[in-house]
Amino acid sequence: MEKSENSEVIEVDSHWSKEPSESVSRCHNSISHELENLDRILSEMISNIGNSSEDTILLKLRECLGCIGDIIIHASQFINQTQAIERTHPIGFDSLQEDVRTNITKTLIVTSKLRERNLLKLIPLVKDLTLDLSEIKILVSRTTLRQIENFLERYRFKKSYTRRKIENFT
Repeated sequence: MEKSENSEVIEVDSHWSKEPSESVSRCHNSISHELENLDRILSEMISNIGNSSEDTILLKLRECLGCIGDIIIHASQFINQTQAIERTHPIGFDSLQEDVRTNITKTLIVTSKLRERNLLKLIPLVKDLTLDLSEIKILVSRTTLRQIENFLERYRFKKSYTRRKIENFT
């Protein structure tokens, strides 16, 4: 078990196969599951935003951030696994890109609904979530393991900043 600078626990599943296609499949399934959770939360926000309190909206934003954090953890596990089997060719999760695009669209709908309710101070948090999803879209595009590693390192710093903004929101 390894602990990162942000106190996230990243475990490498020792039961993963050394077969490259299996590790790609596991990573794909994990990220896909989190994108489905994110999609569900955003759909709930869209349908209930008219009568939700700011605290409820913030709670949902924290849940969204948790889903994105889990995606990063799964991608980190994938990197650790692929480094263990020393695979270096490009990876792509093209089937996930449409899910990410859908979630980006939903964050934009949430932003417009917040404007309608005049909850303008929450908009920057949703815009940060939209930017995070844009970066996830890059993560699941066809890229090399080295690019994924660099992305994850940059994202860890950004995520902790965004989390602090949400937690300290007044």
